[in-house]
Amino acid sequence: MKKKLFSAFISLFLVSNAQQAAAVPALERAALLSIYHNTGGDQWVNNTNWSGAIGTECEWYGVHCVGGHVFRVDLKNNGLVGKIPPAIYQLPRIKTLNLSSNKLNGLLPIQLGQLSQLSLLELNNNELSGAIPPILGELSELKRLSLNNNNLNGTIPRSLGQLSQLTSLSLSNNNLTGNIPTELGALSALKGLWISSNWLRGSVPSELAQLSQLTVLSLGQNLLDGSLPSEFLQLTNLSSFSSISTCTTVDDLELTTFFRTIRANIAENCSEDKTLLISSVARYDFAGEQMLHIEEVVVNGHIYSAQLKNFGNNQFAIINTVELTESTHPTPATYSVDTLLLELPVVHAPSLNTYKVQMKNAGNAVFSVIEATPIAVQ
Repeated sequence: MKKKLFSAFISLFLVSNAQQAAAVPALERAALLSIYHNTGGDQWVNNTNWSGAIGTECEWYGVHCVGGHVFRVDLKNNGLVGKIPPAIYQLPRIKTLNLSSNKLNGLLPIQLGQLSQLSLLELNNNELSGAIPPILGELSELKRLSLNNNNLNGTIPRSLGQLSQLTSLSLSNNNLTGNIPTELGALSALKGLWISSNWLRGSVPSELAQLSQLTVLSLGQNLLDGSLPSEFLQLTNLSSFSSISTCTTVDDLELTTFFRTIRANIAENCSEDKTLLISSVARYDFAGEQMLHIEEVVVNGHIYSAQLKNFGNNQFAIINTVELTESTHPTPATYSVDTLLLELPVVHAPSLNTYKVQMKNAGNAVFSVIEATPIAVQ
């Protein structure tokens, strides 16, 4: 009888301990619930056990725990909609965050930069917009960063060059502008770099030849030009390379021979299409919020990006301007202080036409549309 009581006591003790081990800190539970409620959890493809009682968090679909903390959240291709909540920073022990292939939109929360133990961040194949926050460069444990197939804009943060453990960086199929940062050459562990299908300009930096572990380099579908660096001969592990649909050339005979030995696609007869060069100067209905986003406007020799909010009657109010340090478009928008006219050579509007637009400054940072001419962009 004593043995049975003792066994029952031990069993009860083990069950109690198991339940305690399954519970996560209150802040981590709150972060998970924030993800659930902000991304349409009730309509997810699979939301098994989500929003269950305290102590069940590690049994929720896609949530994996180690030592009583959330270790991994994997909700890829699960029907998530809406924005990534700032409360994500309340998962301090998380190593893997995979929210790819959903319908997430809005900006990348800067709070992602506080996930100091994160080693894999996959947010590709969503509808995210705005710039790749520079604070991501502080994720010193990060090994894989996938942000491809979104609507991200702005320049590639130079701070990404600080990610010494990064092995895979994928930024393809966005609206990124500017030059390829030379700082990316410091990513000594990098094996794959995908930055194709953006609006990147300038020459390919020779610093990329320092990526001795690189096996895949994809630069195609950009506005890059100039000669590919002869230093690329140092990329002895490279097995796949593409610069097709850019205006880069290969002037080094030895480099040409090298590319013939690997799987390489290189543009040969490149002629810049002016309609392509200016086709991303401005966009309306930015991030679905009736915003006019001007990537580049020249004012008295200074270059800015600007965001204007539509508040009706063809009137727009400036809500944000950022001074830029370099030009990325050959025909940027211009603003004349003398005539108070804002000239937009190309404005893209979803489901509408493409326009050339003139706006008049009515004072108090308010602009009125005075002319919008449809144009054909091939």
